[in-house]
Amino acid sequence: MYVFNVRVMTDHPLGETGCASEIVGLFLRGLPERLRATHWGMGELGGSPLTGRTEADAVAAWMEQGIGIVLSRKLPPKYKAFFEWRKTKGLDPRPFPWGCQLYLTKAVREDETVILLKELVAVTRAAFGFAHPSDALMKKHYVTYEQPELEITASKFVGADVVETLPGIYWVTYFGPPSLARFTIEKLRQVSAKSLERFGEGYLLTLCEPLAPEREELERRAASVLGPRLFFDKATFDASSLGITAEEAHQVQHAIEKKKAGKKDRSKR
Repeated sequence: MYVFNVRVMTDHPLGETGCASEIVGLFLRGLPERLRATHWGMGELGGSPLTGRTEADAVAAWMEQGIGIVLSRKLPPKYKAFFEWRKTKGLDPRPFPWGCQLYLTKAVREDETVILLKELVAVTRAAFGFAHPSDALMKKHYVTYEQPELEITASKFVGADVVETLPGIYWVTYFGPPSLARFTIEKLRQVSAKSLERFGEGYLLTLCEPLAPEREELERRAASVLGPRLFFDKATFDASSLGITAEEAHQVQHAIEKKKAGKKDRSKR
């Protein structure tokens, strides 16, 4: 079970030669030995053992596939790191569409979680990043909504990208230059927190201990100091805007029925 999430967002071309080599090298030999990856793969799997494979193999596969790579550790302390990248941005409207989502088990210590966040910020040239307890992250960003056209209740993870608003304030939050442009450093210094550390080209804000009972209140106070309108707020989010139109619902139903009919035809053969 994953208990902590780390995420960074960037517009840096992660899958290009130099950066891809830097990322793979970090996870294979740059991290403390206890945290080094044991497996890699493309897409969702990340299942190929690194034994007998070189960094060049992983980098070449990443660039050839033109999609994200998964670097994971299948020995305690376990984790999975999903790097998001495509050769072309296409119609993706997000200014920082690439990055990494890192899922950590409870065997990864809190100080190691911060180390991993810092390393990811540095290697991806992150615009924004954070570390947060997994259950609290779901509470902060997971919404449910009715889809009457399909007669279902749907759900979605929302508000976790840098767009018109920043995703939020977390247990540990990294503000890179594009994030810092939205408020003054003086305001950031006014936030009640355990520490504020200059890191790289940005600042790393640690509110408190990750499971401290006052953490949510400190998150709200921090957002209030910096400017509440700058951050995603689930309480003001209109979940009904996620629904699809009647025409789209009809297309979905038609596709489902067509798929079911195809299965029946194959079963009769």
